[in-house]
Amino acid sequence: MTDLVLHHYSVSPFAEKIRAILGYKGLAWRSVRIPVIMPKPDLTALTGGYRKTPVLQVGCDVYCDTYRIARLLDELHPEPAVFRSSQGALAVAAGRFYDTALFFAVIALLFQPRAAVAAFSDMTDAERGGFAKDRADMMRTARMAFPSLGEARGVLADVLGRAEAQLGDGRAFLFGHEPGWADFCAYHPLRSLRIHPVLEGELAPYRRVVAWIDRVAAFGNGRPEELSSAAALEIARNAKPRATPAGAGPPVDGVELGDAVEVAATDYGTDSVRGTLVHVDATEVAVQREDERAGTVVVHFPRMGFGVRKAG
Repeated sequence: MTDLVLHHYSVSPFAEKIRAILGYKGLAWRSVRIPVIMPKPDLTALTGGYRKTPVLQVGCDVYCDTYRIARLLDELHPEPAVFRSSQGALAVAAGRFYDTALFFAVIALLFQPRAAVAAFSDMTDAERGGFAKDRADMMRTARMAFPSLGEARGVLADVLGRAEAQLGDGRAFLFGHEPGWADFCAYHPLRSLRIHPVLEGELAPYRRVVAWIDRVAAFGNGRPEELSSAAALEIARNAKPRATPAGAGPPVDGVELGDAVEVAATDYGTDSVRGTLVHVDATEVAVQREDERAGTVVVHFPRMGFGVRKAG
């Protein structure tokens, strides 16, 4: 089964990254709307506790982190490619920077009082309080430093200035005339500014960057069809895991295939997922879980940004 089921919510920047890639590839997909904050019981049945958004489901295989999701989309639908050989490791490194330093710089701007009031104007006081508590809980075990407002403005000015100059040679996208991974990683935080009623002016001096944001946005979001979370669980229960790819990568110290392990993000949102290690290679770690509602599920993570250890 290769139906793509995306578990997401509308205002998630990282979900918008994957929706834009689905649009770029012109794909049909099933859309499961998940709660913005914990608890997320139906999603947890699939993931085992991974709390970041989005998650992509294919049958009973569940893919976490946008890097792994995008690689899967290229595996299943190679053209047009997101990871281009002509852009290579440089695009992956740039994407990592945009997903961290640039993203959190934009978040710092979004959470300053005048911007936050506008961003959360459709929430009640109770909903705003719940959102703030949920994000505080997610960041409590973070292993990274977050920028001050002044630091964030410095990062943003540097990135925007360099991107504006880079686009000045007539290229349509950051690394040339075709979009790639770095474009989608930079797009989702900068789009958050582009559509924000208070912060849109931050982009005004950078007309080429604005045109580039609009160019990526024009890909749309593909062809979504709504699906209930209960139906997604039924899909998982009735499916069999995809074949484990051949080959192996760098070993995980002290861990072997078949061991009970815990996998967790190494930056923030470090809630661990427990399962049996069924695959590890240079780019991926996969664990198998049993859930009374979802059945047998294989949860896939990228090696980059995730740690693996024996379950205690």
